[in-house]
This record gives sequence, C-alpha cells and structure tokens, in this order.
Amino acid sequence: MKTKIDEKTKQILLGSLLGDGSVYSRSKKSAIYIETHSKKQKEYLIWKNDKCFNFFGGKIIDYKQYEKVQKKYYEKTRLYSRQLAILLDYRDIFYPKGKKKISSEILNQLNELGLAIWYCDDGNYHILGKNVRIMTDCFSYKEQKIIQKWFKKRFDLKCKITKRNIGSYFIEFNRNESNKFLKIVKNCIPTPMKYKLGHLWEGNSEILKSALRRASLRQKKYYIKNKETILEKQNKYRKKSSVKKRERITKHIYYLNNRKYILKRTKKYRDENKEKTRTRTIRYRKENLEKVRKKEKQYYIKNREKILRRQIEYNRRLEIRKQKKEYDKQRYMYKNKR
Repeated sequence: MKTKIDEKTKQILLGSLLGDGSVYSRSKKSAIYIETHSKKQKEYLIWKNDKCFNFFGGKIIDYKQYEKVQKKYYEKTRLYSRQLAILLDYRDIFYPKGKKKISSEILNQLNELGLAIWYCDDGNYHILGKNVRIMTDCFSYKEQKIIQKWFKKRFDLKCKITKRNIGSYFIEFNRNESNKFLKIVKNCIPTPMKYKLGHLWEGNSEILKSALRRASLRQKKYYIKNKETILEKQNKYRKKSSVKKRERITKHIYYLNNRKYILKRTKKYRDENKEKTRTRTIRYRKENLEKVRKKEKQYYIKNREKILRRQIEYNRRLEIRKQKKEYDKQRYMYKNKR
C-alpha cells in the first residue's frame, strides 16, 4: 500500500529529482532513490535526509571513487532510500521512456522550496557577474524552452538558454533577474548551502572581496601582456565610432533639408495605420515604462518653457475654450443633481 507524503517532503523530493537525485526501479513493485555529492556537501545531504528522506528510510554512506581522467581517488557521499512503492510514481513521471525528462506537469507542482532545492543541487552563483545559472545539461532544447516559459509564467523571471561548446544547454539569468531569483529562494535555502545566495548572504562578503581582488590582478596581468593588441583594438573601435558619428550627422542634415517631406510622409503613414501605431506605442510604453518616463522627464526639464508656451496657446484656441465651457457646464449640472 502506498503512503501519502506531506507537501514539504514532496517539494524536497521534486527539487532533488530535477537536480542531482535519481530514482531506479529494480522491480515492478518498488523503486529506490539515490543521490551522490562530494564529501564537502555531506552536511547538505544530512539536512535532506532529516527533512525528507527519513520518511523513505534514507541512509548516508561515505566512499572513495576512482576517476580515470584525473587518475585520482575522490571522497564521495551517497544518500539512498529503501525500496518503496511510492517512488514508482516519481519514476514514471521523471523517466517516461527510461531517460530523465522534464515537463510542465512536473514544473507546475514546484513552489519556492522545490525551486530552492533544485538551485542548491544544480545551480551556481557567478561571483564577478553576480548572476545565477542552473545547469540543465541533461535536458533537450525543447525542454529548456519549457523551463524558460515556466519561469516567466510562475515567477515573472526572464532567463536565457545558453549553449555550451559540447552542445548541451543551461539556463542563465542576468544580474537583475538573478537578484529577483535569489530573493524568491532566500528563505528556503538550507543552512549548509547559504553560500549559493551570493551577495545576499553576509557570510560571502570576504569571498566576494577576495574574488574581485583576484580578478583585478588577472586583468592587470593580461593588460601588461597584451598591451599592444588591446590598444590596436581600441583604436579600431574609435574609428568605427567616429564613422557612426558621421553617419548620424549625415542623417540629421538630410532630415533638416527634407523636413517637410519627411513629416508629410510620417503623417500620411500614421493616418493610414492609426490603430497599428497606437497599439505598438502602448505595448512599447508598457514594456519600457521606466525608460519612457525617464525620457519624458528629461525632455520636460530641457524644454519646460517651450511646452508651457504651447499649452497656453492650445488653451487659447476658440474650439478648446468652447469644449472647456461645455465640460464645466456638465460638471456643474451633475453636482446640482446630486
């Protein structure tokens, strides 16, 4: 008979299976959960066992594994459960054809805790870029798209799919989105993995400082070694920027010489495509509201007198004054009725 599991246990199990955990079926009646980490992350596995895998009769063992490429023995820690019927359900969901797959059905069950465990298993924080990555290498490009859409829909997080040289993909967030991501999972990250919170965790302050120092030293060494090529590239870039500047000036001169004709064409296009331009403007404004407001503010400060003069001239127009009188009259009548 299958036993029901509580929500917290379910979330840790889901996050672990998306990450480093695996479910193996040795018979049609039951399955076993296995997860392996380096010895450094033993505390994290102990935390997982206490919070979740005790329910499945979890045990932790230490062992040494020989790596052929490095020709070394490495200390490993493994967590494994008992043979249980309930784990067969997760085997069927995650391994529909014997290979680990991800689907909207799985992702829609995840909450902040499940996401935090997934990040602890497969995520990393880039110190210099202050950005987050989730190493989803085992999933196909189609599955990466499912993950990308889910992040946008569930947490309003934008992420990009980055391709490795070996052909696999992983999920990456920029600095702003990474900050949002870390704030979502902050309260769910277990103590042994707090270092993955990057700049949001006080314990990382010294690590961040030393990393920045090392990076600046590397940059200095690189500059000294490749000074000539760097200066050559800078000169090429400056020449390109001067060309762009000349192009902008040429375009501006053309506009000044043909201003009436350009404005006439623009007006004609707007009249013919009123709805199209209106919807496009509204969409752009919604997507870039802060940017638009900033530009409007800057323009107003720069052209304040001109704008006020135009407003006064507009309000003096006879038809506008009539409209205003009519509007005031309607308001007065409405107030009296009330």
